[in-house]
Amino acid sequence: MQAMRELLASLSEQSLSSDRLLLVTAPVLSEHGSAALLWNQLSLPLLRFAPPAERGTGLPASGLGEAVRITGDGPLAIETVREAADALFARMVNKSHPSCLLLPAPRLYGCFRFELGLPPTLLHPEAAHDPWQSFATASFVLPRWLLLETPSQLLLQLVIGASERTHLAAVYQELTAIEDALLCPLDDVEPSLPPAKLLVSDELPADSYCAMIEKALTEIAAQRVQKVVPARRSHLQLDRRLQPQQILCALDDSYPQCNRFAFTRDESTLLGATPELLVGRSGRRVRTEALAGTRARTSGSDDEKLGQSLLHDDKERREHDHVIAAIVDSLHSCGVRDVQVDATGLRLLRNVMHLCTPIQGQLAHPQHVLDLVAALHPTPAVCGLPREAAAHFLAQTEPVSRGGYAAPVGYFDADGCGEFWVALRSALIRAEEAWLYAGAGVVAGSDPATEYAETEAKLRAMRSVIGGVA
Repeated sequence: MQAMRELLASLSEQSLSSDRLLLVTAPVLSEHGSAALLWNQLSLPLLRFAPPAERGTGLPASGLGEAVRITGDGPLAIETVREAADALFARMVNKSHPSCLLLPAPRLYGCFRFELGLPPTLLHPEAAHDPWQSFATASFVLPRWLLLETPSQLLLQLVIGASERTHLAAVYQELTAIEDALLCPLDDVEPSLPPAKLLVSDELPADSYCAMIEKALTEIAAQRVQKVVPARRSHLQLDRRLQPQQILCALDDSYPQCNRFAFTRDESTLLGATPELLVGRSGRRVRTEALAGTRARTSGSDDEKLGQSLLHDDKERREHDHVIAAIVDSLHSCGVRDVQVDATGLRLLRNVMHLCTPIQGQLAHPQHVLDLVAALHPTPAVCGLPREAAAHFLAQTEPVSRGGYAAPVGYFDADGCGEFWVALRSALIRAEEAWLYAGAGVVAGSDPATEYAETEAKLRAMRSVIGGVA
């Protein structure tokens, strides 16, 4: 951490107005340990964003503490966040150590609730016991400390106010604690606890969920919707307090091909391992994908046969094609040109496989990634078609609010570039409780029992790392 100390020592010599925020970046030596060790030993609010290397352009990031949090609620949530973010970025000054090979732009990391952009009449009624009360419609954080895993270096970033430059004792104490945690030998780290023991599981009964599917099929037959994606919730009570760090480490091990994420708000943490990219913007390049159509995986040759049956299943391909068409229309509507739709293939995960079609294009003119988020969310893969009719059905039919489930999670920078994923295979955890969600796409020809089994396969990803339930 010597580079960070050198950089901090030099800051007092520079003239800055008191309202400025400094983003201080220095490399961390390669022999320092992993972010997982840091999480396990420091009890600060947690942030994690770790896209798979082969698919995401965002750098794996691990944040501790909050320098600034900005939020927005209601129909103008995005506008509120953008206005506050613009003012925040304008106050920031970048200071980096000369040995930094890459200097990432300041980024705000955060999450939305599912109702982002939906008219108030389509929102699920809030309940007094809603577990999502700590989460605003839009909530973004500039971390106090951030570890960024670049291809060539591990970088440590710190955000401090200009007035802190001459009173760095507390900052040095924080830095020493981080250094001690990162340098802790693996043999000295307390062994991971086994998954917590499940005490109570409050599930939507299978017949109730199947009844939702039957209602959806009735709406489809009446041509009021083409597709709808009902979700259900599983509420778990465990025998001990859940540790977000431990769950994330298990997700890193089991789902490296997914984006592992975590966002702590007060005493609650939204976390998961999502396979679905919503949208990424880098310069004028825009990337997204259609992910719809699911099979539970087996083993050996049976798994290969299942993959081929999924690729050629008429019902699943029709559902998938609905998603592709809607995404392409949304991209065109917000100025994306030269849209390229790649061949549909399989996304293979530990428990399930999905049909997946990468899609990309070029912006005709610069546009903020949050505008692209607003145009694409909610996709037909998590809501249905037409969007408003499907959202109305879900608001009237689903028994609980989705909160952050299936909502966008990600980051953006001052140039409006960034990357957002759909919060699938996710859970909200607080103390000894966890709330898990899963949905299934319903089109003409869907079978209620099959759709229920699909949600079971999707829930298994989080149950296995939270409650030891496979």
